[in-house]
Amino acid sequence: MAEKKDVAMNTFPQVTDTEYIYAEAADGSQVKIKTSDLADAINLMVGGIFQVPFETRPIGNTKGFIIKTSIVAKQYRAVRLQCSIGFNQNGAGNENFSVNVKYWNNAFNGGFLSRENYLVSICNYVICYIDEDNTFSFYLNSLYANSSGGYLLLLAMSNTNYNKNQIISMTETSAEYVIGSHEKEIKITIT
Repeated sequence: MAEKKDVAMNTFPQVTDTEYIYAEAADGSQVKIKTSDLADAINLMVGGIFQVPFETRPIGNTKGFIIKTSIVAKQYRAVRLQCSIGFNQNGAGNENFSVNVKYWNNAFNGGFLSRENYLVSICNYVICYIDEDNTFSFYLNSLYANSSGGYLLLLAMSNTNYNKNQIISMTETSAEYVIGSHEKEIKITIT
């Protein structure tokens, strides 16, 4: 069996992504933690909420974006979708808003928009609906063809798990959402 040799930390290769981080526990033993678990732990410690950038493909027939969450509909929920729209390849965004919806007694009971920027020109409505698996989803419409690509910076949270981004996926669709597609939905218009 080959003898293990210590390697100086300043000789470690630099990387932009890794599966595990190696560290030392309080008792001096060596441990490893998944990078995603470390990010979640730091997130909870600082009380911050991290958004997730979703890359949008350069296609010309995008009608909107479907944002699926893991937030399960129950008797009472407050759900918030925070969006930064118009992110380009350099990470510069210019349209930011939050959609807030209330849901109790198995029905939507109000929703409103909080707009951080004065003008939102790329989108004029958002629909929140209960999906077939009893989770909240959002449809974010697109007023312009997404011909150049870019990024959406998204965050979804609920009143029961505030410090965790609960978006499972964001997909582009070439079909506009049909009002009434789901029995439980709410449309919030951006004016």
